[in-house]
Amino acid sequence: MSRFLSLGVMISALACTQVYAQSDKAQIIAECDRLAASDVDPDRPSTISGVPTNAIDPAIAVPACEAAVAVAGDDRRIVFQLGRAYDAAKVYDKAHAQYERAEALGHLVAANNLGGLYAQGHGVAQDWREARRLFEKAALAGLPRAMRNLGWLYLNGHGVLRDYATARRWFEKAAAGNDNSAMYNLGLLYREGKGVPLDFAAARRWFEKAAVLGNSSAMVHLGAMSEKGFGGPTNYSDAREWYDKAAALGDGFALDNIGRLYRLGQGVPKDHLEARRWFEKAAAAGNTRAMTELGDLYKQGGEGIPIDHATAREWYGKAAALGDPDGMLNMGMIYENALGVERNLAEAQAWYEKAAAAGDKDAIERLAHLRRASNSKK
Repeated sequence: MSRFLSLGVMISALACTQVYAQSDKAQIIAECDRLAASDVDPDRPSTISGVPTNAIDPAIAVPACEAAVAVAGDDRRIVFQLGRAYDAAKVYDKAHAQYERAEALGHLVAANNLGGLYAQGHGVAQDWREARRLFEKAALAGLPRAMRNLGWLYLNGHGVLRDYATARRWFEKAAAGNDNSAMYNLGLLYREGKGVPLDFAAARRWFEKAAVLGNSSAMVHLGAMSEKGFGGPTNYSDAREWYDKAAALGDGFALDNIGRLYRLGQGVPKDHLEARRWFEKAAAAGNTRAMTELGDLYKQGGEGIPIDHATAREWYGKAAALGDPDGMLNMGMIYENALGVERNLAEAQAWYEKAAAAGDKDAIERLAHLRRASNSKK
């Protein structure tokens, strides 16, 4: 009898061990889901909240998802989430490996994100054709984000001939799937008359649809349309309302635009100190236009802001270091005109050449002026 009891106890203990093991596995996977599940993944169970890409904390998501993959095996959703965590950590070679593995298992968002790596040249050589192939694969399988990305390729002529009509069709398909960036891009097409007649009313409708879904760029464009009177009278109050909504989401362009309203006194009393405060917020968000605006304030001075060429040069330099042509142009002018530094025409020319290479027309004119002046002295 005791033998049978012992056997029963052993079976019961084994069953408990298996239950605990399954519970541990579920908890490990749940932690990866909590930290790196995609908010646009069709495979994601409705009980799991998705995490936007910019909200992933790779320091904790990477180890959590590495542990999850170790227990989940070839679960394509978990493999994809590990790739996503690596992507957020900018460990692109590992992100590529996991996206490729998940894509081979049939994961649509992995195919899209893999296309994104090829489009940006992250972890691989930039390859627009491969990006297009992967976007197209996911788009034809019904993924709105891939439809939008494919439209973007046609909009910009990357890996395909530029074709605004085809771009619009893909954006419309993505918008039907509730992709707010596609709605925003449709607004741009109508506002600029690319592939469609110029139509500010249609542009506003698409921007409004995108804004309702939280697209801050669409909010900024709605504000700009009201500020500039596109499709209706100038309305600074409406412009400020839209800029405020986008600024609340941390949009650098919105923060900069509010600063400009204060600098120019449009819809608000002119206030250079308040303008500086908003420009500083925008600059902290990485907006290079705000950096050059700050440079201008210190170069020219303003109400409550004394002329300070050293600080102006600092702000122009920050913008230039981030590739801003206007920052480069102004650095050239600092050295050409000896503003807080000794006059250095060679340094000025070097900055003008950088700005000109980035397409700045004023820099091209300044270069021509320097060359004429140099030739006249020979």
